Amino acid sequence: MRTHLAALLSALALACSAVASTGENDIAFAIPQEGLVTLGIFDSAGRLVRTLHALDPEEDFRKGLNGLITFWDGLDKSGNALPPGQYHIRGYLIPGVSVEGVAYHFNDWLAGANAPALAWIEDFDILAGDTLLIAAQTPEGSLFCARMEADGTFVWTTPLNGGAPALIATQGHTVFAKTDTAWHSLSTADGTPTGNPLPAALPASVSAIAATGDTLLIATGSGITSFPENLPTPPPQPPAAFSALAAAGSTLIGAGRDGLWVSTSGTPFRNLTLPVYASSLSTRDETTFWFTGTAMDPDSTPLVGQVDTDGELLRMLSSSTDAPPPVKIRALPDRGGFMVLDQSNSTQTIRLITKTGDGNWTIDWERRIEKAPSFGFANGAVVPNAGDKAGDKSLPFRLSENPLTGERGDISLKAASGPSGTFLVTGDGLPVARISERSDTTQVALERGPDSGSIRLLQGNAAGAEEFLVRNLGSIIPLNVGRIELERPTR
Repeated sequence: MRTHLAALLSALALACSAVASTGENDIAFAIPQEGLVTLGIFDSAGRLVRTLHALDPEEDFRKGLNGLITFWDGLDKSGNALPPGQYHIRGYLIPGVSVEGVAYHFNDWLAGANAPALAWIEDFDILAGDTLLIAAQTPEGSLFCARMEADGTFVWTTPLNGGAPALIATQGHTVFAKTDTAWHSLSTADGTPTGNPLPAALPASVSAIAATGDTLLIATGSGITSFPENLPTPPPQPPAAFSALAAAGSTLIGAGRDGLWVSTSGTPFRNLTLPVYASSLSTRDETTFWFTGTAMDPDSTPLVGQVDTDGELLRMLSSSTDAPPPVKIRALPDRGGFMVLDQSNSTQTIRLITKTGDGNWTIDWERRIEKAPSFGFANGAVVPNAGDKAGDKSLPFRLSENPLTGERGDISLKAASGPSGTFLVTGDGLPVARISERSDTTQVALERGPDSGSIRLLQGNAAGAEEFLVRNLGSIIPLNVGRIELERPTR
């Protein structure tokens, strides 16, 4: 009897609160326990015309004799006046739904402190203390330059205009970044322009860049130039076009389809009788250098090697045939070892590799990117290409009984994302759980969770996916507030 009386009082309060002459309506309703409230206004055809409350706490309502009181101005979700007629107010009480972040997938960079949305690395350099400088793409395809400390914290991020970037850092705390439309000179300390404008005469067509001391070296199809022009001896002209360049002190190393070439103290380049094709070069001293590439044997596997300037191969680390090949390398500035980028069409892995006391090489640090154009779930596993399973999906759940009305029923939930974040919503669009406030989500995927009343949810974009576990969805209680008559306002 008490349940029916509470429902009757709530309905009476709703009917008495209507102010049909102005189109303004107070709505009173009772809730059986504490929780967040979601309410919608539905027209006579059952269509949601206005979300009145979206996961709002009780403090957002006025307190009435029979429960909570809210207000409807007779407008739809776009702010337009709705036509006269009968409208239904219903929604949900959400008392115990929890959202837990579980893991990042396909992109180790997403987990870094203050990490930018990094979808693909274009080039990199490394400073003392294992500080990393990178030029990278965002999920939208724009470019930026960033500095990351050894602990994973990003110190600064600076946008770059253009495409096809290359970067190198000088000892004068400047990072030079070249794109297909401009040169950028940034402070390694904070990423701001250095204040020394680069001359317009800097080459636009660049095949490789390097740095020695405070000087930038630029290889083009026609030769090597320096900026500023403060080298004791001008750089010699290469015997062939260089696709990779490295420098330390007065030593220059170049690589092209004709092999490896070395110049010391301004002498002409001499060819090293080493049968390798090098895709990148790096050096921190004047006697040795590192390279990535392959032997000239067409059946050879990709490799990383260290060579002295006399052409002696000091060490070689070969890749497995099924692994992405090493394509870019940087020697460490303050200890033995190097950082290398392995890359295929769909994956990138950047590793910091050093030599242990017993002579073995070890991976000190690594981060990986895997392109996941249609991530989703397959047989319970998170996969980069789920095909049709990556699309929209709705999952049904049984609601808890409302002890005031005896109503229970079922609910079908799906994911929705937009500028205000990602939500779990009902089939008609009422939110029942906020997943995150990220505004750059372009893909979502759902899977039933490990226990009753739970959902596994993936959200993300071209930079990767973040997994959440949503629990206690069976605790949601239906709120059937009643009907309200919207009459034409009198003049």
